[in-house]
Amino acid sequence: MKFAKWLEVFIEEKGYENEVFNFEMQGQFHMVEMDFLVEFLKGIDGENQRKIKDMLVKIDFMNGNVKDFLLHCAKGYVHATYCN
Repeated sequence: MKFAKWLEVFIEEKGYENEVFNFEMQGQFHMVEMDFLVEFLKGIDGENQRKIKDMLVKIDFMNGNVKDFLLHCAKGYVHATYCN
Protein backbone atom coordinates (compact mmCIF):
# COMPACT_ATOMS: atom_id res chain seq x y z
CA MET A 1 0.00 0.00 0.00
CA LYS A 2 1.33 3.42 -0.91
CA PHE A 3 2.21 5.76 1.92
CA ALA A 4 -0.57 8.26 1.16
CA LYS A 5 -3.34 5.66 1.38
CA TRP A 6 -1.69 3.89 4.33
CA LEU A 7 -1.49 7.17 6.27
CA GLU A 8 -5.13 8.03 5.59
CA VAL A 9 -6.26 4.58 6.77
CA PHE A 10 -3.99 4.72 9.84
CA ILE A 11 -5.30 8.14 10.89
CA GLU A 12 -8.90 7.06 10.33
CA GLU A 13 -8.49 3.80 12.25
CA LYS A 14 -7.03 5.72 15.19
CA GLY A 15 -9.94 8.17 15.09
CA TYR A 16 -7.62 11.14 14.64
CA GLU A 17 -9.12 12.60 11.45
CA ASN A 18 -10.57 15.60 13.33
CA GLU A 19 -7.54 16.16 15.57
CA VAL A 20 -6.13 19.70 15.84
CA PHE A 21 -2.66 20.31 17.25
CA ASN A 22 -2.18 23.56 19.19
CA PHE A 23 1.27 24.78 20.16
CA GLU A 24 3.56 27.78 20.35
CA MET A 25 6.65 28.15 18.19
CA GLN A 26 8.95 31.15 18.03
CA GLY A 27 6.50 33.31 19.96
CA GLN A 28 3.56 32.47 17.68
CA PHE A 29 0.55 30.29 18.45
CA HIS A 30 -0.20 27.66 15.78
CA MET A 31 -3.11 25.35 15.08
CA VAL A 32 -2.54 22.48 12.65
CA GLU A 33 -5.51 20.43 11.54
CA MET A 34 -4.89 16.77 10.81
CA ASP A 35 -5.91 17.06 7.16
CA PHE A 36 -3.24 19.73 6.58
CA LEU A 37 -0.65 17.57 8.34
CA VAL A 38 -1.59 14.51 6.28
CA GLU A 39 -1.31 16.48 3.03
CA PHE A 40 2.09 17.79 4.12
CA LEU A 41 3.33 14.30 4.94
CA LYS A 42 2.06 12.97 1.61
CA GLY A 43 4.21 15.56 -0.14
CA ILE A 44 7.56 14.79 1.47
CA ASP A 45 10.17 12.58 -0.15
CA GLY A 46 9.86 8.80 -0.10
CA GLU A 47 12.75 8.21 2.30
CA ASN A 48 11.21 10.44 4.95
CA GLN A 49 7.78 8.91 4.34
CA ARG A 50 9.31 5.48 5.02
CA LYS A 51 10.89 6.74 8.24
CA ILE A 52 7.61 8.28 9.41
CA LYS A 53 5.67 5.11 8.64
CA ASP A 54 8.26 2.97 10.41
CA MET A 55 8.12 5.21 13.49
CA LEU A 56 4.32 5.29 13.60
CA VAL A 57 4.15 1.50 13.29
CA LYS A 58 6.79 1.06 15.99
CA ILE A 59 5.07 3.47 18.41
CA ASP A 60 1.68 1.88 17.76
CA PHE A 61 3.05 -1.65 18.20
CA MET A 62 4.54 -0.69 21.56
CA ASN A 63 1.21 0.90 22.62
CA GLY A 64 2.87 4.31 22.70
CA ASN A 65 1.19 7.64 22.15
CA VAL A 66 1.03 8.11 18.38
CA LYS A 67 -0.37 11.62 18.85
CA ASP A 68 2.90 12.74 20.45
CA PHE A 69 4.76 11.80 17.29
CA LEU A 70 2.10 13.41 15.10
CA LEU A 71 2.48 16.60 17.17
CA HIS A 72 6.22 16.43 16.45
CA CYS A 73 5.37 16.15 12.73
CA ALA A 74 2.94 19.08 13.00
CA LYS A 75 5.71 21.20 14.49
CA GLY A 76 7.93 20.15 11.58
CA TYR A 77 5.18 21.20 9.18
CA VAL A 78 4.96 24.65 10.79
CA HIS A 79 8.69 25.04 10.83
CA ALA A 80 9.03 24.03 7.17
CA THR A 81 6.10 26.17 6.06
CA TYR A 82 6.41 29.34 8.15
CA CYS A 83 9.84 29.55 9.72
CA ASN A 84 12.14 29.27 6.71
